[in-house]
Amino acid sequence: MTDGYRIGTLSTARGQSRLVDRGKVPEAVSSSRSVDTTQYFVSQPDVAYSTDGLLFHVWAANDRSDPSVPRFDIFWTVEDTDTGAEILSSQGLTVLSDVWNPRIVACGNQVIMCWSASGAQNIMCQTWNANALAWNTPFALVSDAAPGGNFPIFAMGSDGSFAYVAYQQTGNKIRVLKVTPSTGASVASMNSAYAAPAGTISGEFSVSATANEGVWIAWCNIDASNNITVRASRFNAALTSETTAPFVVHGGQLGEHCTTGICRITPTQAVVLLGLRNNLATRADASQSWMAAPVVTTSGTIAGNASVANRRTYWAIPGSLPFVASTDPVRVYAWCYVGGAYMSTGAAGTFPATSEQALQYTFVLVDLRCDDTSSSQYVARPITWQAPRYAVPDNRYRGQRNPASFPVFAPPNAVALPNGDWVTDCIVRKNAATRVGLQAVRASFGGPNRFVAAELGRSLIMTPGFRWDGERLAELSFVYWPQQISDFTLSATGGNLQCGKQYAYRVLYEWVDATGAVERSQPSDVAIVTTPGTAGTSTGQVVFRAPCLTITTKQDNDSVVAVSNGVRLVVYRAGPLDVDPFTFYRVHSDNETPKNSVTSPFITITDTAADFAASVPLGTPKVQPDRLYTLGGVLPNVMPAGFTSVATYRNRSWIAYGNTVSYSKAFVAGEAISFTDAFEVPLDDDESITALWALDDALYIATPRRIYVLQGDGPNDAGGANDLGTPNRVATDYGVVDQRSVVNTPMGTMFQSAVGLTLMTRGRSVSPEPVGARVRDLLAAFPEVTSACLHPKGRYVTFCVRHPVPDASGVLRGVRLVYDYATDRWSYDAMFSELNADTPQSASLALHNEVASRGRVYFLRPDIGTQTLFLESQNYLDDGTWTQMALTLAEVHPAGLQGYVGFKKWTLLAERFTPNSLTLSWFKDYESSAFDTFSWSGPDAQVMNNVSVHKAMSMRLRIADAPPDGAPVGTGRGAAFIGLAVEVDPLDNKTIRLPAIQKG
Repeated sequence: MTDGYRIGTLSTARGQSRLVDRGKVPEAVSSSRSVDTTQYFVSQPDVAYSTDGLLFHVWAANDRSDPSVPRFDIFWTVEDTDTGAEILSSQGLTVLSDVWNPRIVACGNQVIMCWSASGAQNIMCQTWNANALAWNTPFALVSDAAPGGNFPIFAMGSDGSFAYVAYQQTGNKIRVLKVTPSTGASVASMNSAYAAPAGTISGEFSVSATANEGVWIAWCNIDASNNITVRASRFNAALTSETTAPFVVHGGQLGEHCTTGICRITPTQAVVLLGLRNNLATRADASQSWMAAPVVTTSGTIAGNASVANRRTYWAIPGSLPFVASTDPVRVYAWCYVGGAYMSTGAAGTFPATSEQALQYTFVLVDLRCDDTSSSQYVARPITWQAPRYAVPDNRYRGQRNPASFPVFAPPNAVALPNGDWVTDCIVRKNAATRVGLQAVRASFGGPNRFVAAELGRSLIMTPGFRWDGERLAELSFVYWPQQISDFTLSATGGNLQCGKQYAYRVLYEWVDATGAVERSQPSDVAIVTTPGTAGTSTGQVVFRAPCLTITTKQDNDSVVAVSNGVRLVVYRAGPLDVDPFTFYRVHSDNETPKNSVTSPFITITDTAADFAASVPLGTPKVQPDRLYTLGGVLPNVMPAGFTSVATYRNRSWIAYGNTVSYSKAFVAGEAISFTDAFEVPLDDDESITALWALDDALYIATPRRIYVLQGDGPNDAGGANDLGTPNRVATDYGVVDQRSVVNTPMGTMFQSAVGLTLMTRGRSVSPEPVGARVRDLLAAFPEVTSACLHPKGRYVTFCVRHPVPDASGVLRGVRLVYDYATDRWSYDAMFSELNADTPQSASLALHNEVASRGRVYFLRPDIGTQTLFLESQNYLDDGTWTQMALTLAEVHPAGLQGYVGFKKWTLLAERFTPNSLTLSWFKDYESSAFDTFSWSGPDAQVMNNVSVHKAMSMRLRIADAPPDGAPVGTGRGAAFIGLAVEVDPLDNKTIRLPAIQKG
């Protein structure tokens, strides 16, 4: 079970129910789509959202294919988040001079954008005309900015009413402006007490403003010797006082620059996101590039142990500014580019030519763990991800091929939408060369696709890309792999390799989960070395370095002892190449396999092992060592894109993201479920996939308006013998609204479509009239289906439905719809409250969800401030209290809708199992209030009553049971209603007997 932040398992050992905490869960799912960018090179993106429903994307770009021409322009796309329509599409300033660093913020429905011009002291500005849906004429907001190199560097923030701009003023002063977004007029300004020394550039600014509280700023100082110091300070909202004097967040670091991003967490704390790039001029070692997230206080200090040294993550580049998506508990997140795991040659700080290829990055949302400032060791926790292996850190016009790729300016904002989603922009490769574009990436923290799961083997695969092994949730595969190994030191002594021979090396990450399944990453690029020394001797030794995995949930810290407790770096070697150039054998035994470090950029690996053939004495049986799994053309294991739906079909896991279905390799016991890039099936539909499920011998793929069917076993691990065809459409225009509503029954699959709860039969027939037509009003009152459950013993299906917005008391309201498929009858349960059948909107607490496991049904009830797990009992009581059964009959109108008759005696026949009382209420002429009520608590099984009013067009009866007065409730079963007779006059005294009604 999960409360949305942590996951636990239920234990009933020794008759005691316990929930065992198993750690954090991925709080969000993600999706992405292209932003209209027609230029060849794209850089410096930013986003803003206005309260009138417009999403703004801005970026700098060079639309010429020649990267040697550095002139940039500013472009933008504006879209309507409601309709998806583009108001403005890839439009630009089209100025003749270089312009840089576009920044944009929204204050309500007012939007302001600024940029800087190369070789000038101006920060330019333009405001958005919401009526004309166009930008007003640009003007100079600032004319005294010190050029940070060739152009002024600045940052913007918003408190919802005003925009704030921070920049370095001429004279080395740090200045903050308060700007009215409708006009761009500055209404207040203040200089910081900090003055940069001569020759120092202040740049990479970041601003975080909170209305009526204050304005945090952070910036990076670079002196003439390329020493970096990051500082922060805080002003009051009126810019009349610098309430927190400038203080050092991180200093004494050599590098080219340091990206900064600051975010207010609480009234007394903020997080400063740093991204340090190594020095391009000397191409110093990659260990000088990292991301860190120290937490600072309004006292000008570091909070607890949350310093740069203790919050450092290698192989990660900030991809967005940090943002707070939850305050209870506090959760601070940021997107980052993860990967590019390369090493230098170790020879005079130069890099091999192969490192100039396009490096592989994934755009990952990480938890910055600002809620824990006491830990002295930090491991960034991945939440969800997009663009695996084709995300590209911003590197201006260099083509994103250089291994030192890094954002030159501050990363883009992450902006909140009204539904709780957060949006930012990511730069991605558009082709195998150097063309790049933008993807709008969305993180949904409360969406319906969280925790959608499907079992395969002993693992549970869960959105947005994790698997549960009974001990922890761990990301599928690895967020990156050791793309390149290098820094080789070769020796003719100290080992057992043949001297004067060529060997080839590859390294991969390996992890063994709690079930014993082995997970392997994609292998690194091949590295070939020649051992020194005299030919014919076998004393060679090879030492090299390999990148570590630093962003993972598979390893909590570096203090791992057991093999299964952490990630390992497995080395494979082929050679001598003149003997066997193709077969890569595992070098180290299990106990000797190098262990990963989550706090270091690399580890040093030593190979002294003799050649396989030479190491086996004559007459000794050969024990075959492990071979690299990709031999024979097997496709490499990779991390799939973050997904929103998952299903199990024909021994594979199937996942969906966007309008594409991806499927795993065939499952093998002892091996982890693995994906590869080639195993994908796109739909001929631009709508995103909303649900996946398997029924009988087919896989079904649904969008909001369509259902597709796919059959086949799929290819082998090398991609051959693939019998999967193109998905075919089911003959219906009803798709699936929510994956959580999908449930297989003996009749077929039931799901929530746009018209209600719908049934697709096993013959793939979908009726135009939904099977849930009789509960359509209830579904309209409670439109969100949180779970669908086939009862393991009964003959019914339950749907937990709720209103998505809490009521005035902060409580989520809803009911449980019950469909008896054997008799085609609907009913509903109002949980944990008195039931008023005529006003279901006042029904009880909604259920989070309901599941069946091992023949028993569990459901989770949300209470204010807590969660409660319930198990279906063996009696008829609800948490030990009486459960009221109430039913309302349909209108009885023997003479038509408006014909009057005389209703006489009503007779109810019941079967009494345990003591109970009954209340019968009569309603006439379609009225909402009862005109007569009759109570009964006697032992008889037959109840008769003459109502006080006889003449009516129509009457209906409501029957409700209650606990007995002064008698034990026993099992609480009460009575079952068998039949009802109504005597009507004057229509020939005909008695009408209604169909039997039984309790259930």
